Amino acid sequence: MTPRQIYKSHAWYQEYPFERFKDNLATLQHDVKSNWSLVEEDIKILSWVPSLDKHPAKLLLRQDIKDGKYELGTAKEFQETRDEYRDFPPSVFRSHIHQERRRQREMPMKVVQRNKKAREKHEQDVNEQEQFWAADERYRKEVEDIVGLMEEF
Repeated sequence: MTPRQIYKSHAWYQEYPFERFKDNLATLQHDVKSNWSLVEEDIKILSWVPSLDKHPAKLLLRQDIKDGKYELGTAKEFQETRDEYRDFPPSVFRSHIHQERRRQREMPMKVVQRNKKAREKHEQDVNEQEQFWAADERYRKEVEDIVGLMEEF
């Protein structure tokens, strides 16, 4: 489409002077073309690098790190220990190693934080229930007093 056709294609575009629209369109087209090679490169990378989420290597890596089979600085040698690990480029696999080590190192702290939040929530719930029960008990006593007074009449 020509700039004029694009300009006439929607009322939003016509809120601006055509010359300004045409200049902005040219700038946008230039930027898209210059960045397109980066987009194509990213698409190529993503199309051949498998995702770890559903890959059999995920559980194997988790267990191997847990068992202490990885030593810091030996990512390349460690990757050669299993066929499943070889599906990833070395730099990507190294990132997965470090991510899993970090996950396992931080997990105990997250459990502590989770338990602390749960304990605080439980205490809050208990306090609210105690207030409810106390109010309920006061109400019951008031009703008994009123009934007692009515019986005296």
